[in-house]
Amino acid sequence: MTLSHLDKGLARNNEHLFKKERRFLIRLLTGQPKTCYENLSLDEIISRCCARLSLVTLRFWRVNGASVVVGYGNECAKTVDIVACKNSRVRIIRRFSGGGSVFLSEKCLNYTIIIPQTLSNGLRHISPSFQAINGMVVDTLKEFQLPAKVEEDTDVAVNSRKIAGSSQSRRWGVLCHQGTILIESETENIEKLIKNPTKQPKYRNGRTHKDFLTSLKQEREEIDDKLFERRLKSRMSLFLKQRLRLPIIETQVLTEEERNLNKATQLITHII
Repeated sequence: MTLSHLDKGLARNNEHLFKKERRFLIRLLTGQPKTCYENLSLDEIISRCCARLSLVTLRFWRVNGASVVVGYGNECAKTVDIVACKNSRVRIIRRFSGGGSVFLSEKCLNYTIIIPQTLSNGLRHISPSFQAINGMVVDTLKEFQLPAKVEEDTDVAVNSRKIAGSSQSRRWGVLCHQGTILIESETENIEKLIKNPTKQPKYRNGRTHKDFLTSLKQEREEIDDKLFERRLKSRMSLFLKQRLRLPIIETQVLTEEERNLNKATQLITHII
């Protein structure tokens, strides 16, 4: 599967497709902000506009620097060592989606899928949507001979160790699914900055972060993470096209509404 299968007839970077024709489209959004806060804010901005624009967005992103990201409903002091973060000069960011606290750095591959719930076609319900989207991560890992499986909907594990996690928001009539795959081990920082959660998935069995987490490079050092990203991007692009029966364009363009919202709206996503 390659992106060459995407619709050739749609011009790249052509904003009139969004603004004038108001077509139902899937946008593979390329180009990205650099910091974790900017990327999470962008996800919220796109989500706030998504239902009105009837525009599905898929994007893959990485960050420079390191941040601890806290789920919308989490009490920061119970899940994060705030003093250790301050001493390490690591930002703490609250995202607008649910889920637990995570450590994001250059050693993570992140992706976001944003869909109006009126178009979601089988992804409207929470468990099936997690299973379907995380199932694509599983299938891509299996392409690289890693025995992956979905655990308790939100996690992907290899040999019972978590390699990827995900969270969702269902606000503004929109499904926003955010996922992270660990490329290289960050257990030293995670152990230092994030407390062991009081609410744990059963398959964790009380293990510490070090014993519970794994990464692509830990499992198979020779894996090319850029190739892995391309395979996963292709799989997700074709899945969305087939499931939603919509054309796809690849573009770096945000709509005028998204750009204006970025300037005008106080976001849920914020630095703590």
